[in-house]
Amino acid sequence: MLNNANRTNRIVFAFVTAGLAFLIAFTVIILINTKALVDKVYYRTILNDAKGLSAKPPIYFKGLEIGRISDFSLNEETNDIEVDFYVFIDYQPKIIQHAVLSGNQNVFLNNATEFELLMPNKLAGYRYDPLFAGSMVPYIDSDVGRMFVKKALSLS
Repeated sequence: MLNNANRTNRIVFAFVTAGLAFLIAFTVIILINTKALVDKVYYRTILNDAKGLSAKPPIYFKGLEIGRISDFSLNEETNDIEVDFYVFIDYQPKIIQHAVLSGNQNVFLNNATEFELLMPNKLAGYRYDPLFAGSMVPYIDSDVGRMFVKKALSLS
C-alpha cells in the first residue's frame, strides 16, 4: 500500500512539473514573439482623431514592424489626439528629421489602423540627423507633415 502511494505521488509530481515547464516555455515564447523584452525608444505624434487606436496598432517601415502605438489621450485645449509610440531600439536610426507617420484604415477590420514610417529620400550630400527620444514625429496630414512631404517632393 505504501509503495502504491509513493508511485502515485511520483506520477502527480511528474504531471505538475511537466505542466509548470509547459507554462514557463509558452510564457517565454509569447514574450519573445511580442518583443516584450526588447528595448524600446519612445516618441510622440499628434493626430486629428483616435479612430483605430484602441487596438494599439503596429508601426511599419517597408513592411517590417518597427514599433507600436503605446498610449493616446485627448488634449482638452486643442482637441487633438496626443499619441505616444515606441520604436524598437534596432530601428531607432530610422527616426530622422523630416520623417513622417502615415496611417491607413483597414477596410476589412474597421477598427484597425496601420501606421507606416515614411522617410525622405537620402539625397547626395544632404544629411538627416536622427531625432532624440521623446521627439515629435509629425503625422502626414499635419501642417508640418505636409510641409516635409512637399519639401521631399521638390528635392527629388
